[in-house]
Amino acid sequence: MKKKLGLMALIFCVSATTFADNSFSWNGYMRSSLGFNSNLEDKSGTDINTLGRFGNEYDDYISSNFSKKWDGKNGTWAQYTFGLNAIDSLNPNPTIGKNFIQMGGFDFLPKESSIWIGKKSIDSSVDILDYKYRNINGRGFGYTSKTLDLSFYKELHPSTGETDDAATIDGVYRIGNFETEVTFTKIAAEGTTTDESKKGDTSVSALVAYKAGTLLGFLPGKTTYRVQYGNGVLAEKLNYSNVTNKDDTAYRFTIDGTYFNEDWIINPVILVEGSHYGTKDVNSSTATIATRATNKLSENLSMVYEAAIATKENESGTSTNDGTEYKIAVGPALQLNTVPYTKPVIRLSTTLIGGDKEVTQLTKDSELRFGAQFETWF
Repeated sequence: MKKKLGLMALIFCVSATTFADNSFSWNGYMRSSLGFNSNLEDKSGTDINTLGRFGNEYDDYISSNFSKKWDGKNGTWAQYTFGLNAIDSLNPNPTIGKNFIQMGGFDFLPKESSIWIGKKSIDSSVDILDYKYRNINGRGFGYTSKTLDLSFYKELHPSTGETDDAATIDGVYRIGNFETEVTFTKIAAEGTTTDESKKGDTSVSALVAYKAGTLLGFLPGKTTYRVQYGNGVLAEKLNYSNVTNKDDTAYRFTIDGTYFNEDWIINPVILVEGSHYGTKDVNSSTATIATRATNKLSENLSMVYEAAIATKENESGTSTNDGTEYKIAVGPALQLNTVPYTKPVIRLSTTLIGGDKEVTQLTKDSELRFGAQFETWF
């Protein structure tokens, strides 16, 4: 008992000292939501990565990062970051997503560059689809700057369920409005793996992105165009620290845009991707068009509309999984300020989801759902 009290006192003292220091920071993303149909049956989201998040995301999620920064002499600095990842309904046990130190300002490094070592995760997504087009994580080390990032990782993220003993090298180069990335992963020839046949296998993914200052070239807003291709991975693992099968190949093309004026914010997305399953010699493809429109009604209230339609062929490499699915969702959103992306936000939604049963996994052609959600980040 005395040991426990002593440990608690030590944690309290360290915490009090840290919080008193202005160099301590805390940031995170949190949400909680529920959904049910007209029979009051609990529902989970249906193909969120193709039909979109609004009115289709019913779970709890917490991701949180704590950072402590030190400033040295002559502009040198160091920052420690600790992050808890993927605390959600399906994975209630938190995992350590980040545990690394980053240092910069040294005279032997280029200006505005730094080095890091430890456990780190890098992921990016198409927001309204919650679809990660990049997800690289593990223990490693790297170099970051305004134009170039280089990193080496020696562990796959435990939340993926993978136990492959693998190493990943990732490089990102930015010039002007362009960004390019190459991700290479190799499974150890003599290490631990969930599939003995994958020992020694490799994967490589390439990404090219262009950020335009207008929506589709002529409307006020912005657009990001991305093209990805990979060998040794399926489409959902492009630019991941992962190998699915050495004979797999995949591609993806994405248009992710934003239009805005005083009263409206519109986020159109087009995503087309395909995979070749090497072990099955089967091709699969998915094409998605989705749009979220937010109409400002007052300083605190807005209406949100989201619609999506997706066509799938041989989903998951299964020839019977062909068809089309759709979603239409509408509901109010309450915020302290309806400026774009301001959080926290509370949303209510009424959603119609339907399509071919082979892809929706519904027992009927369509289903009406009702939902409520809060979402915040800081």
